[in-house]
Amino acid sequence: MTSEVTMTRESLTAEDLPAALTRGLRGRVLEPGTADYETVCAIYNGMISKSPGVIVECLGPADVAEVLKWANEQDVAFAIRAGGHNVAGNALNDGGLVLDVSKMKGVHVNPPARTVRVQPGVNWGEFDRETQGFGLTTTGGNISSTGVAGLTLGGGIGWLMRKHGLTCDSLIGADVIVPGGQHVRADADHNPELLWALRGGGGNFGVVTAFDFQLHPFTTPVSVGVAAYPAAALLDVVAHYREQTRGAEDDLIIALNLLTLPDRGPCVTVFAAWFGNPTMGAAMIKSVLSHGNPVEVNQTEMTYRAFHCMFDKTFASGQRNYWKSGFFAELSEELIAELGEHFQSVPSPRTVLAIEQMGGQITRIPESSAAFPNRGSAFSFLATSMWRSAIDDQQNVTWTRNMWERIEPHTTGVYSNFLSTGETPAQVAHSYGTSHARLTELKRQFDPKNLLRYNQNIAP
Repeated sequence: MTSEVTMTRESLTAEDLPAALTRGLRGRVLEPGTADYETVCAIYNGMISKSPGVIVECLGPADVAEVLKWANEQDVAFAIRAGGHNVAGNALNDGGLVLDVSKMKGVHVNPPARTVRVQPGVNWGEFDRETQGFGLTTTGGNISSTGVAGLTLGGGIGWLMRKHGLTCDSLIGADVIVPGGQHVRADADHNPELLWALRGGGGNFGVVTAFDFQLHPFTTPVSVGVAAYPAAALLDVVAHYREQTRGAEDDLIIALNLLTLPDRGPCVTVFAAWFGNPTMGAAMIKSVLSHGNPVEVNQTEMTYRAFHCMFDKTFASGQRNYWKSGFFAELSEELIAELGEHFQSVPSPRTVLAIEQMGGQITRIPESSAAFPNRGSAFSFLATSMWRSAIDDQQNVTWTRNMWERIEPHTTGVYSNFLSTGETPAQVAHSYGTSHARLTELKRQFDPKNLLRYNQNIAP
């Protein structure tokens, strides 16, 4: 094999793995045509259909180290299958080697220190189950099935970000195995530059086998509410949204959505959640939702674990997905008009255009602390185009790309975790913003052969 492996369906099989390697593994070697292989290949985005040549199931750091040592010696590139939630399908490849760490699900909470150590196969629902048992948590994904590993390494936009910062802001250390099989510690005292890179630089530098997070107390109910309006009221609702988000307390997050509701058709919704003093929650949510003439208003209170699962059904695994995302400094009338006009022709009733309020604690954390480059943005945006049938792929992808062409001039950056399939190297580099050059130097240090290339890749 050469240092630049051309990944085709026939490029690597189980027979290429030496017996000395496979005998020492705790995990299994999975080949095409087996049920367990197919299970690993079933990832979040139903639009992704890839068939690796061989999957190596890793059950602990030693398995990962042995495979990476061999891969480095043989110049074999590989993908990492953890949560499998990445919309671009970077957890898999065609015809190549995949390391499956999805069964590494250890979670160890240290209540006195308010920290937790998490292995890479854990998702946010599993994270919550363990940490909430001690009345603790940190910023997780917007749906509970999102993997801890991928979300953290890309930065980590989530519901608690205004209160506690991005997910990566609570990452205080990591155990990393780099190509060659060496174990590297990254924290404030050991390889702090690598820790900086892991806070938003993606899975470009090694396989993280343990994430250490600072946790935050959270024992109170979450107050939540949503108001729905006809899509024609978009400009008026956005004016209210601007006013509500201006100077909002960190305990409050408000999202604006364009979507299609059953029996109501295209609508704009205002969704609000309060994570502070519960005696203030109901009144706070009511004030956000008390505007205009909504066609429907719902308000309630629930546990944080239940809240974190609220949208799991809407964004369920297996749907076909194509996304575009960005950040806004402001919500101009021109931008909102473009979104409203384009949404009139949305081909799928499952598609959601979401604008989420940022700010709060995110902006108080120094930009120099993390590779994530869009800390100063006022709003995040995600076009989540979702549909069921493959015959509708072209129509939905084209609609989403056309929408993006119209609104991209209004954006201040893009979110690497939400990059979809088919993005160019220039678009990927743009997602890392001003951090890209520094990340490239670290890539040369830790993965000079670019064996970790199935990701939002930083080429050395």
